[in-house]
Amino acid sequence: MSKIAAKPPANELYEADFYAWTQEQARLLRERRWDDLDLANLVDEVESVGRGESGRSKAASKFCWRICSNGSFSRAAAGRAGSAPYSSSGAG
Repeated sequence: MSKIAAKPPANELYEADFYAWTQEQARLLRERRWDDLDLANLVDEVESVGRGESGRSKAASKFCWRICSNGSFSRAAAGRAGSAPYSSSGAG
């Protein structure tokens, strides 16, 4: 008689197979099985995503600002693309 392997507890799954853990947590959320969620790790991951997104958006904003504030770079990039939106001739 073969035994059916039991699922590891959520916190063990988190350590062993992060992707499987995320899929399990998503399924539990969709099914509204609040008591079965791995809340400690879920909260940590949500906070981590928030910090990461904040850092990425700040870095992207700084990058865009540097590009936009450097007019010569913008005109050169536009010229390479085959258009001249910053042309002084008004031919846009």
